[in-house]
Amino acid sequence: MPIIETKDLTHVYLAGTSYEKKALDKVSLSINQGEFVGIIGGNGSGKSTLIQHFNGLLVPTSGSVRVDGKDTTVKQYRKNLWKKVGIVFQFPEQQIFKSTVFEEVAYGLKNMGMHLPEIKNRVEEILVQIGLNPGEVAHRSPLSLSGGTRRQVAIASIMAMRPAVLVLDEPTAGLDSSGSNHIMQAIQEMQRNYHITVVMISHYVSQLMLLADKLVFLEQGRLLACGNQEEVFQYITSHNLGGLILPDYLRLMHHLADYGYQVNTGVSSLEEAAREIGRILKESFLCKV
Repeated sequence: MPIIETKDLTHVYLAGTSYEKKALDKVSLSINQGEFVGIIGGNGSGKSTLIQHFNGLLVPTSGSVRVDGKDTTVKQYRKNLWKKVGIVFQFPEQQIFKSTVFEEVAYGLKNMGMHLPEIKNRVEEILVQIGLNPGEVAHRSPLSLSGGTRRQVAIASIMAMRPAVLVLDEPTAGLDSSGSNHIMQAIQEMQRNYHITVVMISHYVSQLMLLADKLVFLEQGRLLACGNQEEVFQYITSHNLGGLILPDYLRLMHHLADYGYQVNTGVSSLEEAAREIGRILKESFLCKV
């Protein structure tokens, strides 16, 4: 049974007014326990609206969303979904509100009823995993930290609760490579150790290519493609939809395939693409000799 399943999910903002906007249009998908799912699409495609249905922050205008087999429109179930589905919103550092880093990361754990010794251990553990030194930052005000470090703290506060599903909206946007790497490594480690499900929105498609078991492609609120990397990218390139979201080298691979070259369209790096082009050039040269 999927841990998250949507059927004909439609969401309309400001329904019945002159500002009515259909953000999602009959989106049906399933996400299995332990999967890493990447959500891609342009601005305004419905990505953030979709993930807010996963923990009941939004409910469908029509259609349904089930988490762990239960309908999210049931109020009693929905109000406790935050324990099962943790969402890290884009720029989560803007939502920090506690006076110290320790209090910020411990906040959700206290609401879950954990005892202080366990909370202390959990906070220290997740700060280390996210790339921070607990002895240096735990008792500091988050406002005294750099923007990137605050982002790490905000993400740590959700990851510390070890939700069954971790949902992230552009978690590394604006971070330097060091902070980005620490966050991605911590997410991967958490997924391996606790078999959690990860759903991540990212404009860094090359990042998702290395991590995601499944990709979901949204455009103007509609689910246009869902499946493995090669299937989704093939759909995008064949419909000329990848100009803003696919790396140039990957679009080139698909264009070469469209022209009849036997090329690997599943490359996941610029280096792999370069090797593919080198191979094609070599084969073409040998054929002419």
